[in-house]
Amino acid sequence: MNLGIQAIVSSWLGKVKKYLFTYRDGFYELPYIANSPELIVASFSSFTKHDPKRKVFSANNIFINGEGHYEKIEEGLWIILSNFEAKKNLSFKLHYEPGIESNYHSLTLYINKDIRQIKFPKVLYDVPSQDRSWMLVKAGAQVLNSHFKGQKSIFFTIYFSSDWMTQNVAGGIFKNEILTNFFNSERDSVFLPNFLEGKRETYFKLVNSIIDKDENGISDLLLLRSRTLELLSAFAIELSHSSLKDSTVSLPERDKRRLAKAEHLINDSIFNQFPSLGKLASEAGISETKLLADFKRMYGCTPYRYFLAKQMAYAKEMIQTRQVTVKEIALKLGFQHAGKFSAAYKKIHGHSPSRVM
Repeated sequence: MNLGIQAIVSSWLGKVKKYLFTYRDGFYELPYIANSPELIVASFSSFTKHDPKRKVFSANNIFINGEGHYEKIEEGLWIILSNFEAKKNLSFKLHYEPGIESNYHSLTLYINKDIRQIKFPKVLYDVPSQDRSWMLVKAGAQVLNSHFKGQKSIFFTIYFSSDWMTQNVAGGIFKNEILTNFFNSERDSVFLPNFLEGKRETYFKLVNSIIDKDENGISDLLLLRSRTLELLSAFAIELSHSSLKDSTVSLPERDKRRLAKAEHLINDSIFNQFPSLGKLASEAGISETKLLADFKRMYGCTPYRYFLAKQMAYAKEMIQTRQVTVKEIALKLGFQHAGKFSAAYKKIHGHSPSRVM
């Protein structure tokens, strides 16, 4: 860590140390300096165990158990991956130091590692969580990462500077009209649930290559760079076939935390009935009208549509295993009639469940 970075972090830590893990809106808040990847690593390293040789920082305390991995691939391009279990409700808060340039955009993949054990008539099936999402964030924007007690998560983030992006638009990686329009708009971030599912092998291969490195760190940076560029290219191509909703996530932090509670209840209810709007609003501590409006702004759809999309993601995962029938899956998801389930499946995936069998 260079002396300039060290001085910035020491000064910041002196000001915020007594506020670390402040309890607010049902979450313990953990701030970190977000102006650049180097400052992110340095601020986390200041209150965790840091192994600079392996480029890993780790913690096991009353709030969190896990580790973070980082790598500077080339000038303007970094990767930071966190793999942890929350022991309390946690909220990571981005802090931007004044007077220091913030010119790194980010693309983050969130993976919920939880396993649901579902009992069918002839099999007890461990269903991996289908809670995966992407978020594209402009440099200097405020985003909120909220995690609930017991939740096991991976956050894989690619940080790229404005200069790096400009060079690689010309190179074709980010040559995409939708991306260009986003970066020229007033929108600060885009949330994409269950996006790029057809490229799961690509991003899991990259994630695992970082987590499984040896005691000397990552030995093949060229391979890491190649896989990172492959993923960025796949993201841009997939986005070119999509349409970004007109929603934004420019909500106050308190409202984002409230929505996180409603979204968490939705995910907990996937194998039950959809929670009523009244129940979701009560969980979030807001009115039904505000819940509907804010949820759509945050997630780009209504709470029920979000619930249905999550259900059908689980359905597709279970159908592909060929261990259970469509009828059994439909019943487990609360559909009494297979026809209604098939219609819901087609509404989300664009084809009937039989096409997957």
